[in-house]
Amino acid sequence: MPALSREQYPRLEYHFSAQKFRAALVICSIALPTLLFKAYGATVPTEYWPNPVGAVIAWCLVVASCLAASSYLFSRMDMSRPVLIIGPDGVSGRALPAAPLPWTSIHKIKLYETGRFRQTKLIVFKMFEAKERDVTMTASTLAGVKPRELFEILKGYHRRFGPAPEVNPDDGSVRTYNSSSWTGVEDN
Repeated sequence: MPALSREQYPRLEYHFSAQKFRAALVICSIALPTLLFKAYGATVPTEYWPNPVGAVIAWCLVVASCLAASSYLFSRMDMSRPVLIIGPDGVSGRALPAAPLPWTSIHKIKLYETGRFRQTKLIVFKMFEAKERDVTMTASTLAGVKPRELFEILKGYHRRFGPAPEVNPDDGSVRTYNSSSWTGVEDN
């Protein structure tokens, strides 16, 4: 393989999206007190129910304390550490449940869209070794890159640094598809 400069295939780092975490914390800080007060109203008899103005004030205090606690917990999260690292050596990071994956051990990379409105994007790394399971990562929570763009970047790195294509020893031709019967459709 010809050597390419680091500028053509740099080490890419991706982080979690902080906005999604902030939105989830605000929603939980409002939903949790609402559920607690609904549960209190359903379990306590009506003659022991406090003044409605007092209940609204108590609800506001609980929401404020939940927001303060969640903002403190959010400030303790380390958003500066990369979640996914893509480089000439392979793929690694906290987004992957396995050890770093070298490009030579990855057979295929696929993108799946799941959920009712196809909102969850999963990138699956199909491994060569039969004993190793496929490695799956969620691409929806990363900041600064769309899942489809990330998939294309991964495919580009895999084409360049992945295993060499199989060569037929008889005539020296390169095998171009993995299907047992050619259908005319590219097998990703």
